[in-house]
Amino acid sequence: MDPLEWIGISASVLVLVSFCLRGEMRIRLISLVACVFFIVYGALIGALSIWLLNSLLIFVQTFFLTRHYLLAKAKATKNLVDDGLGDVGAADLTDVSAGGGDVDGDEV
Repeated sequence: MDPLEWIGISASVLVLVSFCLRGEMRIRLISLVACVFFIVYGALIGALSIWLLNSLLIFVQTFFLTRHYLLAKAKATKNLVDDGLGDVGAADLTDVSAGGGDVDGDEV
């Protein structure tokens, strides 16, 4: 079998694997790798439709992977603030400035 066919078959197997996975990140990551294989395959056999479509799909997959990563990072940061591990807010300082107690809320 021609080595070029192995590249195309590998790309197709990666697409098949991505359909069998669960979780958006995994699916998109495997699909991104498959796109790279298809771009190489399409360029080597001179098939503009294959490498052009998969070149565009790389941007789509990268966009959604980046968006998912940034949303997960923002959610983790929000959870830190909600759990009291973030910065001290103005409401936390009002008890101290009013002279009602120390930072823990205990009488002085």
